[in-house]
Amino acid sequence: MSMLTFEAVIAIVAFIFLIWLIWLTIRIRKATKYLQILKRESGKPSVVDSVNKLLEKTEALEDFLADVSSNVEQLKLKLESAIVGVSLVRYNPFKDTGGNLSFSLALLDEKGKGVVITSLNSRTDSRFYCKPISGFSSEVPLSDEEKEAIKNAAEKLKA
Repeated sequence: MSMLTFEAVIAIVAFIFLIWLIWLTIRIRKATKYLQILKRESGKPSVVDSVNKLLEKTEALEDFLADVSSNVEQLKLKLESAIVGVSLVRYNPFKDTGGNLSFSLALLDEKGKGVVITSLNSRTDSRFYCKPISGFSSEVPLSDEEKEAIKNAAEKLKA
């Protein structure tokens, strides 16, 4: 191989490296421009700072959501035994009195557990009865009005 051919090959390789160097310089300048946009040193918050703040807020919201979820579970447990079905039936069990002064009041939780309170009022006396309810029924015999109060309370639970 002659010296002229060798010099030509080296010149071509040098030219290729020069083109590659120019291309790399252009890419570095574009990357630097994007980095300056991201860092933004003009007093405004940078994109990186904004993303970091959003991440912090997201973590805080995740913690808050975990607390809320825990509270909801506790409330669900408490609500299982809360009185949510209430029904009042007023009636007149005695013919010698006027008005519907007697009543049966059903107080039930979601599972149909609770009590029926009945007040029977006449001219001479008043009587109160409290009967336990489990599964929307009772082991103690119930009057028609008490059954109606339980039925109405159960219907309110379904609504």
